[in-house]
Amino acid sequence: MNMMDLVGRTLGNYRIDAPLDSGGMGQVFRGLHIYLNRPAAIKVMRGSFAANPQFRKRFLQEAQAAAALKHSNIVDIYEFGDQDGLLYLVMELMTDGSLRTLLYRRTQGQPWSLSLGLDLVRQAAEGLAAAHALKVVHRDIKPDNLMLNRQSGQGQEGEHYVLKISDFGLARLAAGSGLTATGATMGTLTYMSPEQCQGGELDGRSDLYSLGIVLYEIAIGSPPFQIDNFEDAYNKHVNTPPPLPRQLRPDLPPSIEEIILRCLAKKPGERYATGIELAQALQRAMGDRGLTTIAPLRLPPVPSVLMKSTAFQASGAGGMPPPVVSTLLRPSKVPRVRVLDQSGKTLHVVEVTSAGFTIGRHPRNDIVLDAQGISRQHLRIQGDSRQVTVTDLGSSNGTWLGEQKLLPQVSQPWTEGKAVRIG
Repeated sequence: MNMMDLVGRTLGNYRIDAPLDSGGMGQVFRGLHIYLNRPAAIKVMRGSFAANPQFRKRFLQEAQAAAALKHSNIVDIYEFGDQDGLLYLVMELMTDGSLRTLLYRRTQGQPWSLSLGLDLVRQAAEGLAAAHALKVVHRDIKPDNLMLNRQSGQGQEGEHYVLKISDFGLARLAAGSGLTATGATMGTLTYMSPEQCQGGELDGRSDLYSLGIVLYEIAIGSPPFQIDNFEDAYNKHVNTPPPLPRQLRPDLPPSIEEIILRCLAKKPGERYATGIELAQALQRAMGDRGLTTIAPLRLPPVPSVLMKSTAFQASGAGGMPPPVVSTLLRPSKVPRVRVLDQSGKTLHVVEVTSAGFTIGRHPRNDIVLDAQGISRQHLRIQGDSRQVTVTDLGSSNGTWLGEQKLLPQVSQPWTEGKAVRIG
């Protein structure tokens, strides 16, 4: 079944109105309670997962555990079920995107105060504390799972948001669904804790490490480590000390650096023991009068496709390795991408326009990648200085944006920190 065919259908007490987002495990829709007129987000699992009896059982178990989490900083689960072969989860609708949205805004020349960032992390820490008290570990804390609702009016420090953590239990589901190779790779590489990389037992302190990576990104403008693959993640998270925050941003108060480094301790016993401890430390730091003298962090505005960590590589089997398509790092009024061979030699440079360009094996494509796993017309990239989108053109082996498999013929924004993989 095409997920788009679900628009207009009713699952439980909710009518599906429009698509919102898609991921490797399913599609998220905007919906409405048919009696209460209450808006909601509805996640529908992909049919390939729903057809697996073991997955269905585990989905219902994880959904029940997530629904038991009641806290002002955790996305509320309204309903879940198994209807006509469809597994679905109905959640509180968060209307202002995620922390990733705010981080992206900053790259576009819209700075926001460090106080705002600290308050968002404090809220996340309090939400995690509530989950950890019930022995629930998230396993995939990252900006994309920290959802936001903007509050009407502005406080003394400017705009204010309520943050709520989403997707409790989904990382565990992914681990058993074939989306991850082993339990050790459960999560997102940039934000994984050392013990996750090592496949060890996890408790709430693993989530606090991941939240520490988020805090570092808020304070400095990028995560402490640029991660290329699992081996790289293992080496950096387990063995490599993070760059000292105040060496990169000298105006950062020492108290904030201390909090960040304690969160990022390699040994769980050297981190904050609970989310409440972390939240209290952040609250104290927010009361530091010196914090108000720090100017908002400004990052140079660049087109969204011009990001160091954005790249995609065609999958190949045997023969010469396929070329790599990566972004040009120097800013330009028109977003451009370049195609490199494995030695780093530039093969093509293509401007990203509103008309876009296509990639595939057929000679009529703008970029031709003649490698196994590439369809004749595989994907299209198009956009402008504000946003670049990626669209899978119905390829045989699929296109992945970060850890999210793109739906055929559905455009997705190419956002900061995500890689595009073909096949």
